[in-house]
Amino acid sequence: MTTRKTIPLVVGDRVRERDRVGDDVLLPSSPNFQQVRRILGTRRYGVVRGLETRRARNGAACQYVHVQWDYAGSPSVHARSRLEKVVD
Repeated sequence: MTTRKTIPLVVGDRVRERDRVGDDVLLPSSPNFQQVRRILGTRRYGVVRGLETRRARNGAACQYVHVQWDYAGSPSVHARSRLEKVVD
């Protein structure tokens, strides 16, 4: 099993959402293929405003990131696994 190499995030980094459900779930022959592909392919971009670690019920440490999305009024909190760093 391969693991994804994650690049550590710091405040001020530019990030984007990771890909959502892959195209293998949706067949090109389906009538709404282009519409659904456009929705799934849309990614938000933003800037890291803060980092925090929370404890899950089982005691595992979970990393969360405060992101100020472009064209959004206030920052939102997302799991670290949902984001990837934008390489300049």
